Amino acid sequence: LSRCGFQKDQVVLQHSSALAVLYARLLTEKGYGQRDATREAMAARNLGRLMAAPVRVLSPYQILKAFFGVKGHEATLTDCARGLFVLDELHAYDVERLGLIIAAFRYLSVSLGARVLAMSATFPRVLSEVWTETLGGAIQFVSASVETFKAFERHRLLVRPGDLADSVSEIVARVSSGEAVLVVGTTVARAQAIYDELKERLPPADVFLIHSRFTSEDRSAKESFLAERTGTGVERYQGLVCVGTQVVEVSLDVDFDALYSDPAPIEALLQRFGRVNRGRRGGLRDVIVYSASPKGADFVYRPQLVAAALAVLRPRSEQAIDEAMAQSWVDAVYEPIAEAWKTQLLISVDRYTYDVIQSNRPLTTIDGLEEQFDALFDGSEVVPEALEERYRALIDTDFIASSSLKVPIMRQQAGWLWAANRLERRSLGKAFYVVAKLPYSTERGLDLKFRDDDA
Repeated sequence: LSRCGFQKDQVVLQHSSALAVLYARLLTEKGYGQRDATREAMAARNLGRLMAAPVRVLSPYQILKAFFGVKGHEATLTDCARGLFVLDELHAYDVERLGLIIAAFRYLSVSLGARVLAMSATFPRVLSEVWTETLGGAIQFVSASVETFKAFERHRLLVRPGDLADSVSEIVARVSSGEAVLVVGTTVARAQAIYDELKERLPPADVFLIHSRFTSEDRSAKESFLAERTGTGVERYQGLVCVGTQVVEVSLDVDFDALYSDPAPIEALLQRFGRVNRGRRGGLRDVIVYSASPKGADFVYRPQLVAAALAVLRPRSEQAIDEAMAQSWVDAVYEPIAEAWKTQLLISVDRYTYDVIQSNRPLTTIDGLEEQFDALFDGSEVVPEALEERYRALIDTDFIASSSLKVPIMRQQAGWLWAANRLERRSLGKAFYVVAKLPYSTERGLDLKFRDDDA
């Protein structure tokens, strides 16, 4: 937004880890010292809390949590009145959270006079129907022109049988010839395994790994590196391969020459395609999807949606992707389940409307509402044992830097790690934190694989 003419104090960043992200970027991108980075990051965070800046960049949950009666919810909702909102990339495969988002923004629109632009490259027709039914005649639909879609024709689709791991030799050949290749696995363990294999066959500096189980400090540094090597408009000077998970689908302005991907829902795949030839550098670039789902994929995506995506894409293999047809692909995936999906979503919208939004009152707290909000976040943060000494040294002197040494893990993973005695609650003064007795490195992130005998 700063490149669009907004001044520094007109735009603030507000999300759960904004303070750590701002701090890390000031260190890695701006060259600030620790003390100056702390001061600037705190000032930016406090400006956001004052709601003084006219433009906020945030996740939906910064608004949604106001409906759960958390501290300061009255000020947040007052600030939303007659606001202008842009919701970027609403994905349909998470029905519960989508139901809450629609219920909340219906209230903001109907009761508080807000105006909303909901936009996505993957907007199923059935989702448009739900928006129409919940907001009535106040909706307008906007779509790109035929000429715009034609200008964005930049990919050649290849759907292959077999496993993504079978492509290692081909990826090595592409990188060796100077291409920038993106490899996306469904799980962190999958990405780590492919990364290990590629690193044995390519110069270490040309193999790169990014996923959700890095500290925010390391992830920020990795994102900066990716921007330098593969950012849109950046001139290629040598090949490299980035192995990642679905974290590469959002927020990264990167431009690769080819994609190799595990199967996934159609929305996720189209987002991955968008990370290839993003700058439209001429010609068609390959986006390759394998059909075999890896171990653990069922915990990440509904198998029916993955199978439906493959069924839609297979007949288009070996063809250029017509961007104007992407909407019909998304609709085709949801068509067999549209009525059941729509019913489930509307039930979710109504439940959040009555149980949360209409229960929330100024200057009151409803028992259990805040716990419902916390349950929306499927995870917790841990300190890798290898970083504990550094964490303890920073916790009193620089709490922002100390928080940037934590790694997020899912609630289910935390459960079996506690059962296996791989997590331990420790204290420093009055502060408590959880240590993960697992391998961690800046290179591979937190590794959840272990043996009982530690061999």
